[in-house]
Amino acid sequence: MSFNHNLRILSFVPRWQIAPRFRTQNVAEHSYFVALYVLQLRGIVPHFLPEHEWIEAIEAAIRHDQPEARTGDMPGPVKRAVVDPLRLEQYEDEQMEIMGLERKEFSEEVRLLVKVADLIDEMFHVNMEVAMGNSLLIRQVEVTRDRFHAAVRRAGLPWEVAAMVEEEISRMQSGFYLPANKPETDVLTAAGDDEIPF
Repeated sequence: MSFNHNLRILSFVPRWQIAPRFRTQNVAEHSYFVALYVLQLRGIVPHFLPEHEWIEAIEAAIRHDQPEARTGDMPGPVKRAVVDPLRLEQYEDEQMEIMGLERKEFSEEVRLLVKVADLIDEMFHVNMEVAMGNSLLIRQVEVTRDRFHAAVRRAGLPWEVAAMVEEEISRMQSGFYLPANKPETDVLTAAGDDEIPF
């Protein structure tokens, strides 16, 4: 194992290529969020996996889309309907070998957990687009929610996980809180109406 410059290309590989969106998300950014959500799931359901498998789950989250450095991010419905999964896996393995990488196998529980984290990122991404006014993704919100709920059930996670994500999305839709100015440090709001602050 060594450092591998080929993976840097993931920061240039766009996701959601056929979806009209305000903001482009790249594969490297997505992998970061998937790993972050695995860490957060560990805090919510710590006994879901043995300790050593949580570490593997974080690694799996970071690595789960590495082949996309060579394949790009194919739209999910197209990949599921048209692509032969075995041929795709063989091609990805060949491409990873060219890059000096190899696929690492993870347990079924880890893969299911990473899929939940993957869909948590998708939930936040599409809901943020809609919250910013992208009405063209309104239907995608329902598709993503259905897939997320199915992934939570399939992984055997408590329903509390889905409820917590939905609750946080509701908070997100009410807006972000950026640092506020304090009158003592902001000359414009500290000045009276008859004072010139500059």
